[in-house]
Amino acid sequence: MALAQTFEWVFLLLKYAGAAYLIFLGIKMWRAAAAQSAAQGIPQTGLSRSFLLGASVALGNPKAILFHASIMPLILNLDTMTFADGLLVVAVVVGANILTIGIYAALAGRASGWLRTPERMRLINRFAGSAMIGTGALIAAR
Repeated sequence: MALAQTFEWVFLLLKYAGAAYLIFLGIKMWRAAAAQSAAQGIPQTGLSRSFLLGASVALGNPKAILFHASIMPLILNLDTMTFADGLLVVAVVVGANILTIGIYAALAGRASGWLRTPERMRLINRFAGSAMIGTGALIAAR
């Protein structure tokens, strides 16, 4: 607590810098030209290669690893866990991640066809830019 009070000005500076950066990115996104789809020039890869690349990115996500490492000891009694229990926990976490990322991938695949027109891309840019500007303003106002 004393450390937070001593360096309160640093935290305040970081808060306003972060809010300003969000607003800056939001303005850039709002004003950005609608990008043309570059998917036509990308060679198609096999389904298994795509799955392995996606799974390695999802399972190697440091935020997810830190989340699971911090929450698992709170919800599991590590003193009474057996090796089989550990394997079950790993299987459930991996399965949930694969299911979640699979749903994201399916939704992104469906949305990519809808987003191919410049008007729709501009709409998405404006919506996301507005959300970033609003979030930055809320952070600065708190």
